[in-house]
Amino acid sequence: MARGGWGRGPVRHLILCGGLWSAVLFSTQSTAGSTGEAASSGATLSTNSPRTFLVAVVRDGPSWYFDELVRRVKQELAATRTLPGRAVTFRERAEYDAGWDLQRVPRIMQRVLADPDVDLVLAAGVMVTEYALRGARELPKPVIAACFQDADTLGLPTDEAGHSTRPNLNFVVTPITMQDDVEAFASLVAFDRLHVLADRLLLTAFSNEVARYAQEFESLLSKKVVVVPVEESVAPVLERLRADRAQAVYITTLLRLPPEEMRRLVEGITALGIPSFSMLGRPEVEAGVLAGISPPTTERLARRLALNIEQVAMGRSPNELPTRMVLEKQLVINGATAARIGWQPPPHVMMEAEILHPELLERGEPLSLAQAVEWALANDARLAAARQAVAAARAERGLAVAPLLPNAGAEADYTRVDRDRARASLGLLPEDRTAAGISLSQLIFDDEVFSDLRAAGRLAAEREREAEAVRLDVIAGVLRRYLQLLEARAARRIQQENLCLVRRNLELAKLRRKIGASGPEEVYRWESELAWSKRAVLEAEATVRAAEVALNRAMGMPQQRRWKPEEARPDGASGHWLLAERIGHWLQAEEAWGAAEEFLVEMALTNSPELAALERAIEAARIARDHARRCFYLPTVSADFSWEHELDASRPGTETFPLEGGLPRQDDDDWTFSLQLSFPLFEGGGRFFALRRATAELQRLQDLQQDARRRLEEQVRAVLASLPSSHAAIGLSRLARDRARKNLEVVRQRYAAGGVSIVSLLDAQNQALQQDEAAARAVYRYLQDVVALERVLGWFEVEKSPGEKAQMFRAVEKAMATGTGEEVAP
Repeated sequence: MARGGWGRGPVRHLILCGGLWSAVLFSTQSTAGSTGEAASSGATLSTNSPRTFLVAVVRDGPSWYFDELVRRVKQELAATRTLPGRAVTFRERAEYDAGWDLQRVPRIMQRVLADPDVDLVLAAGVMVTEYALRGARELPKPVIAACFQDADTLGLPTDEAGHSTRPNLNFVVTPITMQDDVEAFASLVAFDRLHVLADRLLLTAFSNEVARYAQEFESLLSKKVVVVPVEESVAPVLERLRADRAQAVYITTLLRLPPEEMRRLVEGITALGIPSFSMLGRPEVEAGVLAGISPPTTERLARRLALNIEQVAMGRSPNELPTRMVLEKQLVINGATAARIGWQPPPHVMMEAEILHPELLERGEPLSLAQAVEWALANDARLAAARQAVAAARAERGLAVAPLLPNAGAEADYTRVDRDRARASLGLLPEDRTAAGISLSQLIFDDEVFSDLRAAGRLAAEREREAEAVRLDVIAGVLRRYLQLLEARAARRIQQENLCLVRRNLELAKLRRKIGASGPEEVYRWESELAWSKRAVLEAEATVRAAEVALNRAMGMPQQRRWKPEEARPDGASGHWLLAERIGHWLQAEEAWGAAEEFLVEMALTNSPELAALERAIEAARIARDHARRCFYLPTVSADFSWEHELDASRPGTETFPLEGGLPRQDDDDWTFSLQLSFPLFEGGGRFFALRRATAELQRLQDLQQDARRRLEEQVRAVLASLPSSHAAIGLSRLARDRARKNLEVVRQRYAAGGVSIVSLLDAQNQALQQDEAAARAVYRYLQDVVALERVLGWFEVEKSPGEKAQMFRAVEKAMATGTGEEVAP
């Protein structure tokens, strides 16, 4: 079936009003001749007052949609005030309201059209608009329909120039149809049955027409259509959807449903896990419906209606006014709703649609800044190696202590010699002997050992400070990677938004070509921009993935992990950037900031683990040099003691000794004690060279320390010098971004009206894109500067308690106030 052929017939028409579809039946034969009024083909203005132009508002019945629309029309007219010498007034009476009674519409319209005081009729409703279209044979005075209508579907009376050919009637048509909606819905969600929610009053009044329309729709889409009537309470509707196990819900504009019930309806459909699509489009998607393609229309429609009323009041015929509303389609998806119902948009949809709350659709685990730092400190291999170096240095110190402690030993000895030799020794040399003993030695004084012990302590402290420096580097590294991921995600979001804007501009160009305002070259240009923008989104996605891999490496996590990091804001709202917020305040006091700068430089020099490590190395080198000086004259003193007990011995030959009684008998114990004092006299000149080496090493470390202090001070002052510009860049770039966006909106409006060329719009859009990117970069550049400052200060906010943060802030503010600050612990 050809598009635009649904529901057509001599007395049947489908009305699309602000996104509402309904079948409305009027008998033109019975109503056209009942008015008995003479009609005029031109605009007939009343003569009741030369200074008043009276607009009668005729309604189908109470409706939040038309109440809001009429209110905005009045506001627009009150804001313009361009009528020369005339005032537009509105007449809204109870008898002008049909109360949603179809039979009352012809009578009300006839009475208003015959009223000589009325200059123009504003038809605020579906049924009254249909009467103006086909219910009356002729219209005796201007009628403006206050609702969107689908020209392709309805076959509305328009000429090639886009003007109404129905005398004295003006209406506004939209390029978006119900077919567009449902086809877009079917491309998102697979379903066999589509539940369509529509107003019960119209469904009851025109049940035959609705049934026929649903049958044609089923044939077109090869899907079953289930029409569900809606009244002023949504509880039965939700129960019906639950009982039917609905697969997909299409929500038409429910003009009689109170807003609170509409919210319950959307929440209930979402709670049931059913995908939903809104005919009203973006406004209801923002309120929780899953998807829609229509942009907000109420404000634009009100402005067009007010302009048309003003033109008629100034004497123009309604048939000279345009009927076509330039309206660009854009698929919009609510990411929060999609996440709640467990629906993930296909990849091609993510490229084509505008996603609200896209962060909720992203795959990945939540990741806080504190968690990232904790994992990095637990898993970093460099930090683990540095900690092992500390353990090794402590072990070295233990080894240096060992020579100062007593050394004890135990031994057992068994010897056996030739019997003849033993006999010949007359007992001095036992034939076999078993003995056991112990030995003790104690170093009393050795300057080299004592110096090594003292130096080992300093070197262990040096390794500890080096490990602290590595720890600070790990924290700074993961913070930078975290911010780089956030910046990459922001750049991706900006490119996605730009892609949506390019897509809307492409739709706008197609509409301009359709109405003859431009040629095909503009469409081709925007299609080219669309391809480029898609590529930019893919590149931005690749950058995000690379940033995630880098962050995973910094955290020591599997590199394929995906994350949803919490946003970082320099106003401290995220909880981890209070220092960034305070610096923003401190920078406003330029003179006091100079005192704070000196305090922060001193704090960095005090807290620096690198300088502390060098200081410990210098102390160890000084100990080594002093020992090299003393080794020329200091002795080494030690003591030794040994004791042995003879367990058994055989001494042949002692019985033949000529002296009476034999040899003297010694006891079985033997001990020895010795005290040693040694002076090195000459070692080939080695001590002189050792002294020179120790002196040179000490001087080298002192030179390195001086250079390190200068470099650290340079780093601190460089970061502090960068902070004012990077902080100011946030506000300036945001201002530039806001102005570029406003300029883009103005140029887009003028482009839609044919006032500027496509080149102007492209230039405005590119400028807006650049300023958006610059504004995002400015935030993360400032936060990177804050991270750099925290690193050189050796003080990271993410690991500090509230009390430690407060102490730091007080110290800086005291320095700014008095020129001196209190000590801040590293």
